[in-house]
Amino acid sequence: MTINLFIQIFFTIFLILITLKGLYIILNGYQILGQAPINPGLFLLSKVCASIIMIYPFLMTLGLKNRYIINHHYLVLSSLCIYLLGMTLFLISLYNLNSLSLKIGLPQEKTRLQTNGLYRFSRNPIYLSLFITFIGAVLYTQNPLILGCFIITTCLHVKIIIQEEHFLEDQFGKEWLEYKKQVRRFF
Repeated sequence: MTINLFIQIFFTIFLILITLKGLYIILNGYQILGQAPINPGLFLLSKVCASIIMIYPFLMTLGLKNRYIINHHYLVLSSLCIYLLGMTLFLISLYNLNSLSLKIGLPQEKTRLQTNGLYRFSRNPIYLSLFITFIGAVLYTQNPLILGCFIITTCLHVKIIIQEEHFLEDQFGKEWLEYKKQVRRFF
C-alpha cells in the first residue's frame, strides 16, 4: 500500500467518524455550535485556517501539486507520522469526551468537567492533538500558506484556550482549580 493510499483511507475514515459524531449529536437534539469565546470573526478565522491545514495534505495525495523545499523521504515519512499521530490523538480525545459534549465554542447548557482518558495528562488534549497534526502538515507540505495558517490558528487557539479556562473556572470553581493544579495545559 502506498503512503498516499494510506493517507486517503485514514483521512476518509477520520471524516466519516467526525461526521457520524456530529450527526449523532444533532440527531439527539444537541447543538454543535456554542458561544465563541473570542471575537466571532477571529474564532471563525481560526476554524477556517485549521480546516485548511488538515485538508491540504489529503488534497496533495489526490494530485494537488506542491513544491517541496526539502524533498527527503525520511522528512516526508516522519511528517506524515506526526500528522497521523495528531489525528489519532484527536479521535481518542473526542472519544474520551462525553459523546454529547462536543462543542465548537463554549457550551450554553450545563456540562461536567472531563478529567478521564487523555484529560488526565492534558487539560486540552483536543487542541494538543490539533497542534501535533498542524506541525505534521506544515512539515509535510512545506507550503507558506499552511505555515501562515498554522501561525494564525495556533495564536488564536491559545487565546481561545485561555478564555475557555476562564469559563471553566466560573463553571466549576474549586473542582476546576484543583484539576488545573494537577494537570498541565498541554503536557
